[in-house]
Amino acid sequence: MRRIYILISFFVFFTFINTKVFSQFFLTFGPTAGVSVPIGDYSGETIDFYNGVKYGLKPGVNFGAMGVIRTQYINLKGGLTYSLFWNSGNAEYNRGSVELKQNVLTFCIGPQYGQSIPNSKARIYVDALLLYSIFAGSSKFVDAPYVTDGKYDLNTTGRIGTQFGLGTEVKLETFRLDFNISFGILNLTGKEFTNYQTESRENAYINLNDNEDPFYSPTNALHPIKSSRTISLIKFNISALYDINF
Repeated sequence: MRRIYILISFFVFFTFINTKVFSQFFLTFGPTAGVSVPIGDYSGETIDFYNGVKYGLKPGVNFGAMGVIRTQYINLKGGLTYSLFWNSGNAEYNRGSVELKQNVLTFCIGPQYGQSIPNSKARIYVDALLLYSIFAGSSKFVDAPYVTDGKYDLNTTGRIGTQFGLGTEVKLETFRLDFNISFGILNLTGKEFTNYQTESRENAYINLNDNEDPFYSPTNALHPIKSSRTISLIKFNISALYDINF
């Protein structure tokens, strides 16, 4: 939690202190919402999740808030988004059932560079952001081999990542309409596997476990996670940003 407070303080400091000190700076701030699409190891089916290969999540929604400190040259972008994912299906082919839910709270901050389009109110930009994401959720199993029936909560876990985005901003009369597509790796650093407290397969699902299980074996059904997994997303977002002058 200490790292979360540091990131929030850093963002608030730049937003509210620098805008007052430097008169050429101004802030735009507003809500954002969109679609989050898991790709690679973060996508897949419930069978993949049960077998420890992927996280088995389908596209979900996200919402939050975004702010941009604007200067003459390079802007500073920051904000937070809350993404929700889910999926349901079999544990094995025509056997057992799995229900997955996962939510991710992500703080972001980083530079943004843009260029206005001549003779229009539009502006295109690129950004590169540092991420801190907090993962939570649950998995529910019924009649799955080697797993006791029940719901298992995911222990809350944080990871550091990065995100690159491309966007278009259109200035309207009262606000700026922002369209953004981004690619992010949420666990660029800090991958780990949490060792079992008891020798049961449920332990593979109650932690994020994005690193390989050191006790994995093809013949050991209690340790299904063979290799490290990368948590990647593509996001499509639309934001309404309002100018805030000091």
